[in-house]
Amino acid sequence: MLKNITNLLKTNKLMLGILGISLVLNLGLFINQKRANKRFQKEKTEIVEQYQLKLSKNLERQLELTTKIFVWSISGSMMRDNYDQVDLYLNQMMQEENNIAEILVTDKAGKIKVATNKRHENKNLTDIYDKTYLKAEEVTVIHDNTQFRVIAPILSLNNKIGTLILEYNANDLMTSDITSPKDTSIVK
Repeated sequence: MLKNITNLLKTNKLMLGILGISLVLNLGLFINQKRANKRFQKEKTEIVEQYQLKLSKNLERQLELTTKIFVWSISGSMMRDNYDQVDLYLNQMMQEENNIAEILVTDKAGKIKVATNKRHENKNLTDIYDKTYLKAEEVTVIHDNTQFRVIAPILSLNNKIGTLILEYNANDLMTSDITSPKDTSIVK
């Protein structure tokens, strides 16, 4: 039997050479494919990270703009001490934007005048949040893994009259379709 195999090998040297070359080429292609897959995965990860960073920055800009407009809406009511109207604005915002976890408004001294979480009303902001929030002079967005927190000064014509804090659920906000507004039309 061994003799038969030896004779077979001698007579089929060309076939064995082709088989050997074929094995080497297939091995080379396999290794090259593995390297290409690793390179592709690395590039894909980099692109996704860049996209998420750009999305986060864009989202922060949108939150800043929305907050500025919202502050303008409530500042007039606060100057007239019409906190019932401010409460209506907060409730309307919560209804329109389901990603918001909480909104609260303080007076100049830091006392929470209106909040969507009624347990926070009439407390000092510093009992719940960092005291630096009261010193905010421009819209500030703080982001961590669980939420976006937007802190904004509420201004009258000449001075600061309060602080607005909006908390957004980060996961809901990052996965929702933030580029298209809710359809509020009556007729479809």
